[in-house]
Amino acid sequence: MGDSLRHFVIGVDFGTTFSSVSVLAQRTRAAKVDPDKIISISNYPSSTVEYSQAPKEVPTESWYPRRLPQRPSLNRSADEYDEDSSEESSDSDVSIKSESSYESVSDEESESDSSDGSTESGSTESDDSTVANTVDYMDEDNGAIDRYYWGYTVSQKLSEPDISMELSRRIARSKLLLDLSEHTRYIRQLLKNTVNDLCRGKLVRDETDVIADYLAHLFLHTKSQMSVAYQYNEACPVEFVLTVPAMWTERARRIMQNAMTRALRDSGFIRGIRYDIDNLFIVTEPEAAATYVLATTDEILPNDCFILLDAGGGTVDAITYKVRKLRPLRLEREEVEPAGALCGSSYLNEAFERVISERLKKETYLERDNVKIEGIVNDLVQQFETKHKRHIDIYSRLLESEHFFIQGLLPSQGKKFRHNRLYLDQEDLKDIFKPCLEGVSNLMFSQMEQARAKGVTVKKVILIGGFAASPSLVSHLQRRLERYHRMNSKKVELIRATVPGCAVAHGAILRALEKEDGPERRLRSSYGLLRTEPYQPDIVRAHIGKYPWTDPLDGSKYIKNTIEWIVNKGDLLPSGTRIIRPVTHTFPVSPDEPFLCKEVFYVSDKHHDSNYRRNHPKNKGATEEGHIIVDMSYLKKDPSFKPVVPGPGEKGQPHYLVEYDLVIIVDGRNLRFVAHPQGQDGAIKGERRISIAAAFQPGTD
Repeated sequence: MGDSLRHFVIGVDFGTTFSSVSVLAQRTRAAKVDPDKIISISNYPSSTVEYSQAPKEVPTESWYPRRLPQRPSLNRSADEYDEDSSEESSDSDVSIKSESSYESVSDEESESDSSDGSTESGSTESDDSTVANTVDYMDEDNGAIDRYYWGYTVSQKLSEPDISMELSRRIARSKLLLDLSEHTRYIRQLLKNTVNDLCRGKLVRDETDVIADYLAHLFLHTKSQMSVAYQYNEACPVEFVLTVPAMWTERARRIMQNAMTRALRDSGFIRGIRYDIDNLFIVTEPEAAATYVLATTDEILPNDCFILLDAGGGTVDAITYKVRKLRPLRLEREEVEPAGALCGSSYLNEAFERVISERLKKETYLERDNVKIEGIVNDLVQQFETKHKRHIDIYSRLLESEHFFIQGLLPSQGKKFRHNRLYLDQEDLKDIFKPCLEGVSNLMFSQMEQARAKGVTVKKVILIGGFAASPSLVSHLQRRLERYHRMNSKKVELIRATVPGCAVAHGAILRALEKEDGPERRLRSSYGLLRTEPYQPDIVRAHIGKYPWTDPLDGSKYIKNTIEWIVNKGDLLPSGTRIIRPVTHTFPVSPDEPFLCKEVFYVSDKHHDSNYRRNHPKNKGATEEGHIIVDMSYLKKDPSFKPVVPGPGEKGQPHYLVEYDLVIIVDGRNLRFVAHPQGQDGAIKGERRISIAAAFQPGTD
């Protein structure tokens, strides 16, 4: 690498209502950096100066067009190459042998894997990408451009009173698809209904696409800004750091990891379908935020117990931590159940919308030239979001009424209308803000009370998240904590991050630079291979009572579609671990049939016993994670490679026996699958790299 190349660390905070990306560019990698050297990506499409300065967060919203170019199949099922559909083809089975060649393998897949990760034609990461925005269509109803919108472009469209875009194709709060909390159940179901509608319209293939499409646009914009600010090019090494909620499951983290991989392919950060995101580092949002606060203040001390209050746009979460070590910062969770509530800043918008909708519902004279009351309300909500709510402090003695321009609005004293203007007075604003503010403080005090009951003394509350920038929220919490101090003689300090909306993404970078002394590399997921095993009921318990399949080529009996779990949940998995599995495949003697072999990988968040079929109850929860295509056709040109001919009285028919070693290599937070001819480590005939970052506790190096 030349001296002119920069190394980039990119922190990604995918939020419920707003997301942010932070970037650190270094010519020489250093573990210690000034937080001021980290920049926030800004200049988002359709963002304006109405946001007081170039916004450093972007709405986590998207809007799908009525049609999109067809996407490639996910090809996630192994059923396409199973030869039987009976119970024999149960849940999982790779093998030291495979049943035959695979006619379904495409030309692109069958090419010998290169080691440089170059782009393949027909793959999902071509230069033009499959990002859901590359084609504009004209809406037949109103002549508007119908395309994929994201971020502020959605807000811009919502602010057009005559827009007739269908809300059924709008996605908001998509992060909650991965949140299994009880308090998000209702919103999660609404989201799933929308995703199902998009799937039926062939706009997305699954919920991962919804997240990946948004991230792809976010990363394309990030790449563009990096190119302008730092002359980024594809030769520059990039490390990605993903922040996740502390309570997410392994499955949720894995879906997010897969969405990241799809998005990075579509945005050109990853070149090649054989390669997932390289050594992704995952850290929890609270730890990232605390790392940033520690780097910018001296108010956190060893053994401090504090509540991390993450006040975002949708959910507000409260988690109690103790500082185990200061430098590098390492936290440990106290035995207090984390809690969350739907009282984030976006619910201020909903409360505002209810108030003005009620006042305007009978002002039908405003509807003209395709402008509807609903469109006027949407426009006012966007004005409230961008121009008003961020500076309102309902506790300020200087609090004034807010007014909103509506062309043609007639005066009404009872509704607080004047010519062309709707007014919200101090009481209106308090009615809009108070429920959310009380929700946040109630959550905070509930966490404090649980901590007290466990014998934990909380001395600080660290406030982060986009809502933390609200003067009303800060004033409200300070007032409540002061009253708590007066009533209980216990002082609890409120600490607010200097850039609350970007603290998580900034802190993610700082945490990634100090990976030492993190959690041990203990797996929270299991990884296995699909096998076809020799039928051995006297030796293998899982084979007892199972009906074997007879290979017509070699005449031997096998149990198809079993899973051999190579590494299991709970295992310690040091980087550098190598696991070798000999593999055999049989092929008929045919001059035209290539020796294409397919090995399939499975993942599960449970601990499993090996040798059971893929669909066996003992493999419940196992899902396909990927595959590798191994092209051994070069053997056809080897004069010493001869068909196997059954001897007199032996079953079977002449066939080729193809053998190679499948080497599984633990490379940091990657798992590499490499196929070598037996005894020839240097000759790679197939390669695949998958990310296993989500299988470790966040913060694991």
